[in-house]
Amino acid sequence: MERREDVSEHSDVNAAGPRAESPESPSVYLGKARASLAGADVELANDLCDNAVNRAYYACYQAAVAALVAEGVQPLMDRYWPHDLVQTQFPSVLIDRRGCYPRRLRTTLKAIFDERLKADYEPDRIDRQTASEAVRRAHDFVEHICQRIDIR
Repeated sequence: MERREDVSEHSDVNAAGPRAESPESPSVYLGKARASLAGADVELANDLCDNAVNRAYYACYQAAVAALVAEGVQPLMDRYWPHDLVQTQFPSVLIDRRGCYPRRLRTTLKAIFDERLKADYEPDRIDRQTASEAVRRAHDFVEHICQRIDIR
């Protein structure tokens, strides 16, 4: 039986019980995460630091969605994962409540999201050190999720 987490404090989450089989699966999101991570590596290698941070964030976001799906946490609306939902549910449900991932990953998604906002919307460019750190953290984040859900 599929495990569902009671996440009723967030209005966008449906944890009431099993639903009809959804076309979304952890492997689909992990494939997207890996592609985004590869993009982050290429962008960083070409000194396109803003783009590297953008791709690093989306690698983490997509991996976090995969982790939530794998653990039975579903959004209220099929296949719609708002960023704020993912950023709150991944650490609160999968790290704090269930202990599925190391505590050091708790801040990764939000920290890289904040850097992505700067990269995408502020006039100043992201420096190489910041981009390198975001990409490094994204690799760590995605790798932990891949190990947990046994998809490589």
